Amino acid sequence: SAMGEVVRTRWTQCILLCSCIRCFVAVDYLTFRWYGIHERFQMTAGWPEVATDVCQEFPAVCVNLPLNRCVKAPPGLGAPFSMNTSSPETENFVYRPPHENLNAEYMILNWMGINGQQFFHIYSGCSSNCDDCSSGKGLTLTPVQLPRMCGITRGQYVYGILYNPGDGSRDTSFNCVHSLDEYWAAASANDLFATIMRISISGLIVLVVITLGSFLYLRICRQESSPYGLSIGNRVQVATGTGGVEPPTKEQIEACVPEVRMDKEETCAVCLESIEVDQTARKLQCNHAFHSECIIGWCTHRSIQAIICPVCRDQQPLNPRREVESEPRVIGAVGGSSSENV
Repeated sequence: SAMGEVVRTRWTQCILLCSCIRCFVAVDYLTFRWYGIHERFQMTAGWPEVATDVCQEFPAVCVNLPLNRCVKAPPGLGAPFSMNTSSPETENFVYRPPHENLNAEYMILNWMGINGQQFFHIYSGCSSNCDDCSSGKGLTLTPVQLPRMCGITRGQYVYGILYNPGDGSRDTSFNCVHSLDEYWAAASANDLFATIMRISISGLIVLVVITLGSFLYLRICRQESSPYGLSIGNRVQVATGTGGVEPPTKEQIEACVPEVRMDKEETCAVCLESIEVDQTARKLQCNHAFHSECIIGWCTHRSIQAIICPVCRDQQPLNPRREVESEPRVIGAVGGSSSENV
């Protein structure tokens, strides 16, 4: 509608007017960034010839410098200078790379001419009102490259300069801190804590691995060191009653477990019937007694070369008693028709 078109037109005019006012009142400035020097700079690419990664990734103490305005530098902020115009002997000497002034105190950004050419100058170490620096006397960094500059001083201190149009379209205060000393102290403490945590976790993992390894080793050794020479596989067969080993024969069981006459009544754990007094039975080395047919049937159906007690699972090896050797033959017959003399 016509009314809507009028409203849109008015809003557009207001937005354009606000933008023009903002541009008109915006004050541009340079953000000076002081990174100092730190051993971590060595981890960046191209150090110490190039400090681009330092200017992009590391923290800095920052100060905004509008043109021709004396600014108090934050504590701990240093500044580079390529010329010392405070005396006639040094005013025409240019330092490449620039030297560092570790106490910037007051700073000012000026637009001055040198040998007929105009350059931006960043003065540091000025008086409280910057009168000396405004007159061109003091420690100055020139020329200043815009819109950005990243450099290294003779002492390997890093500094950076960023242009800000003042309209909010550009952030030049990223990674800015109040104190580099406090920042690096906190970073070192965090690194120490992280290192302690890594060592503790690594030690805990090693301890767990050693504990598990020791447990498994002792478990395997205990299984492999059966008093009857049973291997791990045989112990599985003992538990399940299966395997590829031939079961013992009836003769082996009879030879290994002789019959005895019971002097008290017991219950056979195989058939669950009583074994009467004076009845014959077979008693294992664990002193559990069974009917002869029951224990023989129990053992001959289990594929393991050992006798397993149905009650306590005790293992008795198949070690039949040796036959009693015949008495040694005496040389020389007694009561015979002939004899041999020794």
